[in-house]
Amino acid sequence: MDLLYVAVSFWLWRVASKAASEHLRIAAIYLRIWRISVNHPLSVVWDFACMDNTDRTLLNLLQRDGRRPSADLAKEIGLSVSATNERVRKLIDSGLVKTIEAIVDPVRSGFGVTAFIFVDLDYSSSEDAFVSQVKACSEVLEMHHVTGTHSYLLKVRERTNEALNEFMNKSVKCLPGVRSTETLIALSTEKETLNLPL
Repeated sequence: MDLLYVAVSFWLWRVASKAASEHLRIAAIYLRIWRISVNHPLSVVWDFACMDNTDRTLLNLLQRDGRRPSADLAKEIGLSVSATNERVRKLIDSGLVKTIEAIVDPVRSGFGVTAFIFVDLDYSSSEDAFVSQVKACSEVLEMHHVTGTHSYLLKVRERTNEALNEFMNKSVKCLPGVRSTETLIALSTEKETLNLPL
């Protein structure tokens, strides 16, 4: 069944991409919805595969400036304002656009210290408890479960080294299951972006 699904899905995507046939694109979307209903891991690729070039252009424009007026977006992609707004709504509803928010300059707002913290767990305590407690910390901007010798990688911003040290002692090292940590402090940041290469 999975092999048949992959074959039919790929065929639908190829034909829909070349011919821009609306009914075939709709069929591909329904196929994706069916797979989501059974939590199939391949269903996630359809968020991107069912988009056309206009959707991709719109996503790139929104990534660069989420405040851009609908009239400007419509002019860029060659659609009416109402059609553009409908596409934006569909991108948001599908989950491809998670949120449209302001990106605050960390240095100008007083958070000039960027640290990357490797955390090693001994797994004698609940890993879920560790994850939930770290996720609740506003200082933690990113949390990744990683391969290699470490368990987790955190990206943290603080105002000073002293504040970072206090955060480490009171919010990370004291958590049950934490065996050791290794902290790397960024001397400078040459590139930092959330924009994906669509």
